[in-house]
Amino acid sequence: MLIKMAPELAKNIKSMEEIGKKVGARYREACPEVNVREHLALLGPYDFMDILEAPNEETAFKMASVILASGMASSVETWSAISYQKLLELTRNL
Repeated sequence: MLIKMAPELAKNIKSMEEIGKKVGARYREACPEVNVREHLALLGPYDFMDILEAPNEETAFKMASVILASGMASSVETWSAISYQKLLELTRNL
């Protein structure tokens, strides 16, 4: 999941930790089955990247919606991915 910070948050970077805790509590409550493996800060067009495991795309979409509704982010993109090993398994008999 790629996240762009809301401009208001970028202007008040000192409140980022507090807001992040609140948003984290909201999405953990709304999507307890999601496991956030990594929360990374980025340089470039996105501010953060979350590497997460969700049981399906709908759950990942719900989590993205919670983050957007919080006002913390101006945009969120979710990307589906599989491991390289799984790709090899899926394509072995093609």
